[in-house]
Amino acid sequence: MQALSALLLNYKIPGVRESEIRKICAEEVFNMTGCALKPTQVSYKSEKLRINVPPVLKSAILLRQKELLERISNRQVKIQKIN
Repeated sequence: MQALSALLLNYKIPGVRESEIRKICAEEVFNMTGCALKPTQVSYKSEKLRINVPPVLKSAILLRQKELLERISNRQVKIQKIN
């Protein structure tokens, strides 16, 4: 059985795709660093990702930016820049 969010991705409902992208990015940051992020700490707009976390964690994420972009692109999400 598919999740409701997966079914709604095919329809033009504002915010569904962005919330799914935020969730995917939060999961990948957790898989990479071990620090749990809430999807509300991640914002996605016009292929730019902004992560609102403490500076120490943000530095760790930015140092491994290529790995994070690769992990996210493997899940069919296109991101050009991480702030």
